[in-house]
Amino acid sequence: MTGLTVGIIANPISARDIRRVIAKGANLQLTDRANMVLRILAGLAQSDVEHVVMMPERAGLRTHIERGLHQASLDNFRMPDVRWLSMPVSSTAQDTLEASRAMRELGVSAIVVLGGDGTHRLVVKACGSIPISGVSSGTNNAFPPLTEPTITGIATGLAVSGKIPPSQAFEANKLLEIIVNETRDIALVDAAVVQERFIGARAVWRPESLRELFVTFADPSLIGLSSIAGLIQPITRKAPVGMHLTFTSPQEALYSVNAPLAPGLLTPVHIGHTQHFEPDLLITPVSQQGSFALDGERELPFGPDDQVSVNLKHDAFNTVDVPRCMAFAAEHGLLRFPSTHHNNNIKEKLMSDNPFPLSREQLLDAYRMMKTIRDFEERLHVDFSRGDIPGFVHLYAGEEATAVGIMMHLNDNDRIASTHRGHGHCIAKGVDVHGMMAEIYGKETGSCRGKGGSMHIADLSKGMMGANGILGAGSPLVCGAALAAKHLGHGGVGISFTGDGASNQGTFLESLNLAAVWQLPTIFVIENNGYAESTSVDWAVACDSYVDRATGFGLPGVTVDGTDFFAVYEAAGEVIRRARNGGGPSMLECKMVRFFGHFEGDAQTYRADGEVEDIRTNRCCLKLFRQRVEETGLINAEEFNAIDSEVASLIEDAVCAAIDAPQPPASALLTDVYVTYSE
Repeated sequence: MTGLTVGIIANPISARDIRRVIAKGANLQLTDRANMVLRILAGLAQSDVEHVVMMPERAGLRTHIERGLHQASLDNFRMPDVRWLSMPVSSTAQDTLEASRAMRELGVSAIVVLGGDGTHRLVVKACGSIPISGVSSGTNNAFPPLTEPTITGIATGLAVSGKIPPSQAFEANKLLEIIVNETRDIALVDAAVVQERFIGARAVWRPESLRELFVTFADPSLIGLSSIAGLIQPITRKAPVGMHLTFTSPQEALYSVNAPLAPGLLTPVHIGHTQHFEPDLLITPVSQQGSFALDGERELPFGPDDQVSVNLKHDAFNTVDVPRCMAFAAEHGLLRFPSTHHNNNIKEKLMSDNPFPLSREQLLDAYRMMKTIRDFEERLHVDFSRGDIPGFVHLYAGEEATAVGIMMHLNDNDRIASTHRGHGHCIAKGVDVHGMMAEIYGKETGSCRGKGGSMHIADLSKGMMGANGILGAGSPLVCGAALAAKHLGHGGVGISFTGDGASNQGTFLESLNLAAVWQLPTIFVIENNGYAESTSVDWAVACDSYVDRATGFGLPGVTVDGTDFFAVYEAAGEVIRRARNGGGPSMLECKMVRFFGHFEGDAQTYRADGEVEDIRTNRCCLKLFRQRVEETGLINAEEFNAIDSEVASLIEDAVCAAIDAPQPPASALLTDVYVTYSE
């Protein structure tokens, strides 16, 4: 390969040890790891790195990365050429060692490591003199810094390009060499002697098992075993010494500290002796038997008959000094480029009277649609209470901004599946208001000839596959519609609307998985109005955000204020664009409010006193929309009021027509039961 080549070793299973159970360590989802790699790649491309070789794996990381690279190509976003090493995969630490050796043989300029202390230790052990650049993948690491992967990629590219002097680009590091008879191993941060003579779950978290500790550096601001030394006497990464500590009982302790051995796990540790030691001096542990835990994981058991020593190596390997590289690049203008835009275009944008992402006409259309939904629902509330409407009715009033903000990005090729609270979705998707009103009244002129009623309105010509009285049932339908769109290649998307309560249904969760596996152009919209019927979301779902659920299935997601039309419109535009361009499924959670009960007739005894009045006053999406637009002077109150009158007439006409329309004849009872396909 010609041009700069950098290796990336991303451990797909780091940050999953037992400390996630006994402490408060975070787990990093596979999609998060993939996104971190993609950010590294973007940074490397910024610094003109042309080729990247990666370690293969079987956990699914490659699939997510390749999807991201495909999306980047569709967006004309420059990325390095990525290829994967041809090597056996065992899903063990051996993969990291073999990949590091292979990259060394290929002559890569640097290796970016995504993982914990243990992954970095293995890379250093096998990479020879190749510099590494570390990115932490967890909350329990001391060696790799918590640097944004994009910046790490930029700095690494600059360092290996020769644009920054090596004295500024790289930093020499210490390590510990541990010798047990003929076996040699290393530790980058700490080597602890523990009483257990077995490997077991590897991680070290019980302070009573600690016997001795050797550290290369001791930073009191970090976490893990080295923090014990840091709390006694800090040692910098550049200092030409290490520290040796022994542990004892509380009665005989020279010092005692509450050490953060793992995230959120502060444990008393009792130190009997401390001393500094210099490089290249063989130190024999006091303990006669036990195991060495290298950078927090048990690796080397030993007994009384074994020859054991520890040795500090100075200037043992190089890492990319990310902060210094970025500072040098900024001071010397390495990342500057001349502007290709004219100042006139900027001035025109700044002087524009319209600060919104829609034209004046589109803003009027958005308000007209939201107002139509609101008046439609308010009228149904009145007519149902008089007994004029048969069946059940679930009103969408208060949630209009979500339906309209999403549907303004759609066309008739796009398919949506609604819920039992579907009137707003229907209207926003373009279903005829007169036909809807007649359907709800159960009349022959209705959208479904009076046979569906409020919860089953559909209009396939508009891409409205139907409201649905079965909770969570729309999600599988949308997967089918999205699969068809993907095969037909017309750029259509499928959008499933699901309430916060229905998101607990198995069909919904299965649909998330299916859409992710098949990479369907699907958006799963969670309309979180705070109540699953009468049960507060606080009592129904274990996580704060439904987007967290999507992450578990490999879907990106975003949470927005569903009462803010502009927030919904912007977020929906991005997830829909992503789906159209082959980026796959995603989730959009809209936190919203409903003005009425779960159904008409709901006494709403579960709501707090004054709750409905408060949301009508302070969280009405129509009021918020008008206020923001009127403040700019782009549209005045008279124009909005004219739309109000227009919509009021439309709803009145629809009700009158529905009342005058005939009932479905008895002869229609058995029609529309089966579908016949033409050959």
